[in-house]
Amino acid sequence: MKEAINHKIDVIKSALNTVLIAFFAVCGYIYINFAALGIFEFLVALLGAVLLAVAWSALLYLFDKFLKELKNANS
Repeated sequence: MKEAINHKIDVIKSALNTVLIAFFAVCGYIYINFAALGIFEFLVALLGAVLLAVAWSALLYLFDKFLKELKNANS
């Protein structure tokens, strides 16, 4: 049981890290290519960054919820 819980925690942490790295990659792309981007490309990249930030927040919320449920189950 404990091994399964640790696996779930590792999976969620990996997902958080992956989304965060993708967010920084999109922000870096915008920063490096800012002068060359047209308005459409800039807005698409900005939308991508916002969606990644929302996805990261949702994953963080789910991780926190999972940890609270785990704490209540062990009490």
